[in-house]
Amino acid sequence: MHWPVKIAAKLALSRLPFDYRVWRKIGFFRLGEMENTAYALKIFRLHEQECWPEGLPPDFTALELGCGDSVASALIAAGRGARKIWLIDTGPYASRNVVLYKKMAQELKAGGVPAPDISQAGSLEDIMNICRAEYVTRGLESLRALPSDSVDFVWSHSVLEHVRKREFLKTMKELRRVLKKTGRASHNVNLQDHLCYALNNLRFSEALWESECFAGAGFYTNRLRYRQMLDLMCQAGFSVLSEDSGRWDKIPTPRERMAAPFRNLPEDELLIRTCHIVLTPGKD
Repeated sequence: MHWPVKIAAKLALSRLPFDYRVWRKIGFFRLGEMENTAYALKIFRLHEQECWPEGLPPDFTALELGCGDSVASALIAAGRGARKIWLIDTGPYASRNVVLYKKMAQELKAGGVPAPDISQAGSLEDIMNICRAEYVTRGLESLRALPSDSVDFVWSHSVLEHVRKREFLKTMKELRRVLKKTGRASHNVNLQDHLCYALNNLRFSEALWESECFAGAGFYTNRLRYRQMLDLMCQAGFSVLSEDSGRWDKIPTPRERMAAPFRNLPEDELLIRTCHIVLTPGKD
């Protein structure tokens, strides 16, 4: 299916009054693979290693931005010794299947990975209490409710590109506010379009792409390019500890098909497909 057909289909489907969990079940929309224990553990370990190669601090506090289909990160972080965990998303997308999480805890333990004992949990709320975790689903509003200077370890994986463009700087400022002066943040970002994994999202005008119709359609990305994101992170008060990027061999979407101002961006910027950025609080 070509990208125009995919866009039309997802625009139409997103208008139907169905819960996200319905779409996930039939395979139209998915927010990652966090219901897979091995994948969830791999993602946590990736960000842990990027932020804390020398080891997480004792009794650390953690915040995952955009936990997606499950609260698996709470199980993993609790097993790693987290004193407090916040999982923040823009809606209640995570599975509430207690059996799933009990199976995940068993799989972690079978693999030699510490996990909390949730065998007596009867609800998602029970699991959160056992893990010393909070699952909050009002996006930026939830982030604003967190105490300042309270988090050691922040991470997100293929999430920042979905933050509304008008809220990106505000979100980064809130993440900077809650991060301790000794804290670190790790963000993996996917700069491709989320339909055909090229740059077809750059074909549209700003007014159309940022309209509520497109922004709520499930394939929205804010279209911020790599250097723009870095600049906004620094504006929010962060310093870049490390950065890395994955690249295409050639620009995947013809420049002449892109909307202004994208078509005039430097080639080096348009070749960046993914990036990983590790941040620390900048000097006040």
